[in-house]
Amino acid sequence: MTTIHRQGKLRADKVLYKDGIGCTVWYPFDNDDGSEDTGICFDFGFEDIDDFILLLQRLKEVGSDYYEESA
Repeated sequence: MTTIHRQGKLRADKVLYKDGIGCTVWYPFDNDDGSEDTGICFDFGFEDIDDFILLLQRLKEVGSDYYEESA
């Protein structure tokens, strides 16, 4: 069992495997039993965490593109 880290609606874990450290960030499903260990997730290698953080910071600061429906 891994440690689940919580921030707002997001959950994350960090696991040391034989080939390196892997991280997962997810939005948990609304499970009837209250568990938070399954959901829509994104996996990435720990070596990419700085790029992931910078990308999220950039998304926080930039303006939004306007969605236009196709004809």
